[in-house]
Amino acid sequence: TDDSALRIGETATLIFTLNETPTTFGANDVSVTGGTLSNFAGSGSSYTATFTPTPDSTTAATVNVAGGTFTDAAGNNNTAATQLDMTVDTVAPTVTIGTQYSTLRVGERATLSFTLSETSTTFGAGDVSVTGGILSNFAGSGSSYTATLTQTASSTSTATVNVAASTFTDAAGNNNTAATQLTLTVVPDTSPPAFV
Repeated sequence: TDDSALRIGETATLIFTLNETPTTFGANDVSVTGGTLSNFAGSGSSYTATFTPTPDSTTAATVNVAGGTFTDAAGNNNTAATQLDMTVDTVAPTVTIGTQYSTLRVGERATLSFTLSETSTTFGAGDVSVTGGILSNFAGSGSSYTATLTQTASSTSTATVNVAASTFTDAAGNNNTAATQLTLTVVPDTSPPAFV
């Protein structure tokens, strides 16, 4: 194969090389798990096919040709091929944005949490977009991150926090899906002034 580690959107070209010309070798002689076989073609002792991994899966894929599935010109049955194994990760990473508040007073701060469905080494503060405030103190690693959102002073505009699709990747290189937007209602500070 030309690719033994498959992610979202990828396929593998499989190559079947026989030690002599068969008379009966075909696509039905190939068994696969973890995906589908298509575009089988070839002749003589050389054949190719396309393997497409199962969507939303991390189950390893296998390709086999069992013994006794085809014959050579003399009628001899083939021996079993060595199984081909491929790793598969066709699951897109997700991120959930949380906070301890649902509303903010003008100028108040909220601690944000970003929980990823799997580890990422490319998620950073630049992947987070906010309106109605400023992001700071971004920290974390793996699948857990935090940051501080400071609401814009002298404004009662709703604050929003977003992580758009395709801003970071998982270990396999799959792009993330978009997070559900976090919305924080901003209310005027009605507390009376007091000595402290």
